[in-house]
Amino acid sequence: MAARLPNCYVPPLIPNANLGMIDVMVPFLAPAKSLSIALLDRAMLELHRHEFAARARDVLAAHRLARLVCKPPYLFADMVAYGMEERACEADEAMANVGWITTDDYRGYLHQLRRLPSFSPLARAFNMGQR
Repeated sequence: MAARLPNCYVPPLIPNANLGMIDVMVPFLAPAKSLSIALLDRAMLELHRHEFAARARDVLAAHRLARLVCKPPYLFADMVAYGMEERACEADEAMANVGWITTDDYRGYLHQLRRLPSFSPLARAFNMGQR
């Protein structure tokens, strides 16, 4: 459900004055990456069970999550988001290579994928977050 939201806001929390700035900026990356991996693993199980709708839902959620992760202007967030997106694209490729999915189902999935927002420009992370 949260991956359907249009934005990602992660307030900086400073629980310890001895933490470095990098610890404050990216505490959400590991849980987001783990969630993406779990969604894609479940999608592969659904692909094996011939459950196209459930599989498409999970992979689209992984694509959406990657786009949300790259919203904050941090280069580390962008790198993690691109890695998450790469794994989601590999899941797309696996789906395209099975023989039982109909053309109409796959076209519908691609239409939903194209409607997702694009990634934030990488230059934004350098201009805003890495200075």
